[in-house]
Amino acid sequence: SRTPNSCDIVVWGIANPLSSPTLSAQKAAASGTCAIPPDALQLGGGTPLDTGDQRLYNAVYRNNSVWTAQTINMNFGSGNVSATRWMQINVSSWPSSVSFAQDSTFGADGIWYFYPTLMVDDSNNMGLVLARSSASEYGSAFYSGRLATQPLNALQASALLKPGGANQNLIDSL
Repeated sequence: SRTPNSCDIVVWGIANPLSSPTLSAQKAAASGTCAIPPDALQLGGGTPLDTGDQRLYNAVYRNNSVWTAQTINMNFGSGNVSATRWMQINVSSWPSSVSFAQDSTFGADGIWYFYPTLMVDDSNNMGLVLARSSASEYGSAFYSGRLATQPLNALQASALLKPGGANQNLIDSL
């Protein structure tokens, strides 16, 4: 889970689940502010796309690490956009401590990245799928990833998975 308005991550777990279960929490401390992301512009204008909030969209446990991603507010130069923050949290010392093995933000000036989800294989290669839009592109599905042999905190450039077909203007009545 997250701690409100910070980039810290709290990892919850159960020690001794079969004999004497104990629920524990440890915090992986991070610097910075992970604020609510702004809604995204889209080609054709209209109603901005809802980029959600800063919740963690999924978590994967693999090789003594928890991998997860979220959408945050970032300014890469010309104004606030939504960006994807992804993390690998080392839990090999559980329940004593947890720490970030990788903690990086993926985004670009004038482009909104949102709703990330990731998966990791047994070699620690990571794949990431996310939505992307801008004033010059419809909301579309993109992907990225990293090989375990790449430098820490590095992702490959995003690539188009499925282009958006039109401007989205469906307004939720709730």
